[in-house]
Amino acid sequence: MELVNVKRLYQSEGFTEADTHAVIPDRPPSAKGKGSAGEPSEGGSTG
Repeated sequence: MELVNVKRLYQSEGFTEADTHAVIPDRPPSAKGKGSAGEPSEGGSTG
């Protein structure tokens, strides 16, 4: 969670999103994100 605060600090200092991500990598996909509304889950039915 501390990286969120660093990112906010960078953005308040005028860093672009690209500048920020050069220092802080993208967050890896979490296990909780599987089967979210945007992506169908494996083996799930659609009807």
